[in-house]
Amino acid sequence: MTSRNMDVARIMVVQENTETTRDLRLVTSQHPIEFSFCTFDQVVRGEADLSSCVAIVATLDCDHKALVESLRKGPDEGPPLFLFRSEPPLQEIARWITLARTQEGPDSAVTVRLLSESTEYYSLASLYQQCLKIMACQDEEKLLTHIADTFSHELGAESCVIWLASPLDPDEMMIASVRGLISIDREGSKFFLSQTGWADATVKGKPFLYPFPEHEGVETPRDAAGGANLYIPLLHREKPIGLVKLVSRTDRKPFSERDIYVASIIAGYAASARKNATRLAKMEQVSLRDEETQAYSPGFLSDYFEKESYKSGRFRRPLSVVFMIIDNVSRLVEQTSETLVAGAIADMVDAVRKALRDSDLIARVESNRFCVVLPETDHFGSVLAARRLRKAVREH
Repeated sequence: MTSRNMDVARIMVVQENTETTRDLRLVTSQHPIEFSFCTFDQVVRGEADLSSCVAIVATLDCDHKALVESLRKGPDEGPPLFLFRSEPPLQEIARWITLARTQEGPDSAVTVRLLSESTEYYSLASLYQQCLKIMACQDEEKLLTHIADTFSHELGAESCVIWLASPLDPDEMMIASVRGLISIDREGSKFFLSQTGWADATVKGKPFLYPFPEHEGVETPRDAAGGANLYIPLLHREKPIGLVKLVSRTDRKPFSERDIYVASIIAGYAASARKNATRLAKMEQVSLRDEETQAYSPGFLSDYFEKESYKSGRFRRPLSVVFMIIDNVSRLVEQTSETLVAGAIADMVDAVRKALRDSDLIARVESNRFCVVLPETDHFGSVLAARRLRKAVREH
């Protein structure tokens, strides 16, 4: 047959590395579709023959902006370009192209709409795959890095900042992760949500642009291009547990309604993953305690202090450590009994724990030596904490 519907439709697939002679042929609804493969450089340099192509397919991982610009330099508009966040679904693309080529008459608008919806579906499917990777991450520090990378990559942002609510005061937001060209001195290591101009918008839970339109003309935070920053609240049970700030898109365009929609999807998964990681960390803490005193083990202390020390240096926040040493333990055991001494030490640790904040930690380093880690505590605060602990031990 030589009818128009039996003509071979050629689609070019642009990849970073591929063999120029490679091709693939599929038959969809009795219509042959041929896929040819070329590299990104071949298209940009004009070495790929696109004259007979009905569509071009590429991933967002390549320099798709340069690809679009190279296609615009052609003598005509050229074939449509489909961009995907992951490996392009070739069979689905073949089905869409076949449907578009065979559709005629007044229903052609329906075909265009279905084609657009199918493309949107697979684009969002790729996004959900990234969100599921966020949910699978169980380490708190790696999770924050993964969340920042996902927001930056999916929304094309140059910089990303994540603040998390303090366990002591939910109104206090403390910086937890930074990606891109961000000055911690400018952003601040912490702030109180109720004292900001976007507190009400944060509680609503939906991503928003700030400054708001009605604030234009007022000196408020803007990105390097002069546009509004995108803020994404992280809520759990309608309460803010964190806030993400995206600054300056890489293409210097303002954040769009679609960007806000995508940000809301990522935010939901990020908030759930954060709570899950927190619960898991608490479960690990319970299993990593000294059986005799219920203080944390040296192994857990080492891992915990390493993370807190890194955050203290990275985000310029104070961190203090207090050591408690019990003298003459062996002599006390000889004069009384090991059981009585162990019970007394356990009671002392319990009294110390009650005098500490929820964010503080006490660990047993040796049989008579304990270490207390005090995050967000400077020298003066550590002196006051030491006095408070000494009083708790004396009065217990």
